Amino acid sequence: MLIQFLIFIFVAAIILAILEIQIEGPCGWAKNLPTWRSNPKKLSSRILCFLLNKKELTGYHLSLWALTLFFFHLPLFWGIKWSISVETTIVGGFLLFLMVEDFLWFVFNPAFGISKFKSKNIPWHKNWWGPFPRGYYLTTILALILFSL
Repeated sequence: MLIQFLIFIFVAAIILAILEIQIEGPCGWAKNLPTWRSNPKKLSSRILCFLLNKKELTGYHLSLWALTLFFFHLPLFWGIKWSISVETTIVGGFLLFLMVEDFLWFVFNPAFGISKFKSKNIPWHKNWWGPFPRGYYLTTILALILFSL
């Protein structure tokens, strides 16, 4: 089952990355979209910004993530019995999906490509550890922890 789930994550990430490229174009993190943005003066927004690796929360991303997380829970509506183990697998898969989709956005985006996947070209990923944004490493670790539970 895990292999099928990982294949689902990868295919879904490809589809969403391509869709997001159509929506955002060359400007990532909803830069030119007519969406609300978190207020950096509020404590709650500063906490969210910290959790998002110094990226502001947008209405676009919150809506997209909520919809995606709902889709990841669809098996529960098709007869899979809920349990802590099932939920940690779903949330771990969702986190892994977000990271893979984010990376594929750069890979498939004609304005970027893999050659421009560098910190100097991507201002909304503020912290990098080597070749990847810090959030990729932290997300992978958290997803693996959740998968192991």
